Amino acid sequence: MSQQTTPDFGDIKVVRSGRRAATPGVLNQGTVGQPTPTVIVQPEIKEHKAPWIARFWWLPLLAVAGIAAAMWGHNYYNQRYVGSDYWAQVPATQDTTLVESISDSGQPTGVYGVHYFLTAFNEAGESRELDFVFHSDNEASVPQPGEYVWISASPTIVVRQHVVPADEVPASVRELIAAHRGQ
Repeated sequence: MSQQTTPDFGDIKVVRSGRRAATPGVLNQGTVGQPTPTVIVQPEIKEHKAPWIARFWWLPLLAVAGIAAAMWGHNYYNQRYVGSDYWAQVPATQDTTLVESISDSGQPTGVYGVHYFLTAFNEAGESRELDFVFHSDNEASVPQPGEYVWISASPTIVVRQHVVPADEVPASVRELIAAHRGQ
């Protein structure tokens, strides 16, 4: 039984065969024993490439992960390094003797400073207990008892601090500090 291929019609291939139809009388108009042409339709198999989204399915996941990481990083930065303004007055009992810092391994670092634990107020009247070390090379440059200190503090750390004159401290904050000190 030989097969002949007819011209190509796109995705459909028409093949002629010398076989008889499976149900005589329906498709077979010929007589018994004579081959009847049968049309067999076969789809042509082509190599299809997946669309780009199927090949790069991980790309949207990477974009979402990148956006989530950026949002987390922004929030972390704001919570850790962006401070609010607070003011405090160094108490009269504060020891301002410079002490050398000690590393975690117990070795001296060569860095000197004074440890402060102050109650500070912001302009809204909120108070916070702030704990920090004021680093300096000489005792004259550290905040002395009675001086005002401006402190930029984030929710987690004291970002920076320096001594300010009394006229740079808001009047409402000076009143809160005086009331806290009992003066």
